[in-house]
Formats: sequence, C-alpha cells, structure tokens
Amino acid sequence: QINQHMDSLTLQGLVGCAKSVLGMFVLIFVPAWTLNFWQAWLSITIVLTLSSAVTIYFGKYDRKLLERRLKVGAENEKESTQKIIIGFSIVFVCLIFIVSGLDHNFGWSSVPTSLVLFANLVGVFGFGVIFVVFKENSFASGTIEVHHEQKVVSTGPYALVRHPMYTGSLFIFLAGPLALGSYWGLIPAILNCALLSVRSSLSICLVVPKRKEELPSGRS
Repeated sequence: QINQHMDSLTLQGLVGCAKSVLGMFVLIFVPAWTLNFWQAWLSITIVLTLSSAVTIYFGKYDRKLLERRLKVGAENEKESTQKIIIGFSIVFVCLIFIVSGLDHNFGWSSVPTSLVLFANLVGVFGFGVIFVVFKENSFASGTIEVHHEQKVVSTGPYALVRHPMYTGSLFIFLAGPLALGSYWGLIPAILNCALLSVRSSLSICLVVPKRKEELPSGRS
C-alpha cells in the first residue's frame, strides 16, 4: 500500500514536471515562431531530465519532502505578502521565456555558443545545489511555513548560507536567458532574483522568532 501511494505521488510529481515543461515550451517557441531553436531544445531537455530525476528520487527516498514540494503556488502561501511575491515571480519567469523567444525571433542578441553551453552548466549546478538542499533538509517545502517538529539545519550547504535553495535558484534564473541565447531575457531574470531575495529576507523574519535559540550566529 505504501509503495502504491509512493508511486501515485511520484506520478503526480512527474505530471507536474511535464506541465511545467509544456508551459516552458509554449512560452518559448510561440514567440520564437520557429522550432529551429537548438538552445531552447537543449534547455528544455535538461530541465525535463533533471526535474524528473529529482522527483523520482525523492518519491522513493523522501515522500514527505515530495509532498511538501508539490504544494507550490500563491494559493498555498499563508502570508498575503508571499502570495503577491509568488504571483510576480511567476510573471517574471514567464517573461524570461517570452523575451528569450522574441529575442531569437528578431535576432536581438548574439550569444556565443560557448556562453550558451556554459550557462547550461551553471543551471545544472544550480539544480545540484537544490538537490543537496532537499537531501539535507526534508522540510524544504514549496511554501514558507514552520512545522512544530522542524529543526534549524546547520549542516551541508546550510553551514555556508541560511537559504541555499534560493542560492541555487539564483544560478538557474540568471543562467536561463543565456542558455536560451538571450541577453534581453536577463532583465526579467534579474528582477525575479531581486524578488527572491526579498522573499528570502521575509522568510527569515517569519522563521527566526520561532527558531531563534537554534540559529548559529554569523550565517546569512
């Protein structure tokens, strides 16, 4: 029964990955108005492969984390400020894809192939950081919340920064437009990173009062 539930949960996660990648496909290729866009095909393949692999892994080894990660989106946030931030973040992410597609269509940017490939490696590194965070912290949910049994993690990447998951996300978002061969796509990417920084700061204001005695000093 547990294995059946885990399989169902994993399938739910994989369907979510497929929907996200399909949305990414539409937002990129419709503005690009061509399928002759190798940078996009490479990025989409990497995102689909890594997100599916991570989903399958945690569906097998940490079901509770996967359950928490599936509860994403503004509607699942408890704080109204976070709902607004997530809403704008979704808009900026969509703009990254749309602007990059338009950039390819109209030839606004000329990003060297070497930089495109390097950006993909940076994005993979960002995924790697997030994967390590998930392994280290089973309470890394898709929303900002504090569970009564949750403890402050100070090992692994948390020994370096307080919110390593946001750090990994910054690598992914900043590398994304370059991986798609677009300089102009960096504008919404930078705006989204700034928004994530605000979200990170606000999450500290929520968590610290509840876990202040457990936080080691000198980590931010």
